[in-house]
Amino acid sequence: PIPGKHDLLLVRPVDAEWLARPVVAAIGAVLLVAMLTAWLVGRDLVLPLRHLARQMPRLEQPGPLDLPEARRRDEIGDLARALLRTRRALHDEQHARQNAEKLAVLGRMTAALAHEVQNPVAAIRMHAQLWRTAGDGGHAAAARTIEHEAGRIEGLLNQWLYLTRPEPPVLAAVS
Repeated sequence: PIPGKHDLLLVRPVDAEWLARPVVAAIGAVLLVAMLTAWLVGRDLVLPLRHLARQMPRLEQPGPLDLPEARRRDEIGDLARALLRTRRALHDEQHARQNAEKLAVLGRMTAALAHEVQNPVAAIRMHAQLWRTAGDGGHAAAARTIEHEAGRIEGLLNQWLYLTRPEPPVLAAVS
């Protein structure tokens, strides 16, 4: 302080009406309603999302996947329906891949079997031709029968091999 100068201090009474019970009660009620509304809205969003997140590991497992969220008409329902479509597409793709693998194994087995049978049939046919041309007339009919039956077996083998070959792609103009 400066000597000879006096400070002036004004004292006003504190207005404590805003601290009165009705005002505090009203503010408390508004805060309580706001918190309850936030909790309800948050629960309506968070619980379905948590349920969807818990179902994610079950996507690859067989069996039904119950997602009640899929019946909703909001973004969470859209998400649940997309999850179910993705699961269905995943299962369809797995099923198609398993079928393709089975067909590939069957094709390899058929080709290997045809190859293994083709060699002995060719040897049988060759020996029947040699036997027929050897000049022994009594066995010529039997040799022709053996050649004929060996030819039938070769025809079956060729059909099997034809079925096991992959078809070439068909090229065509499209719109």
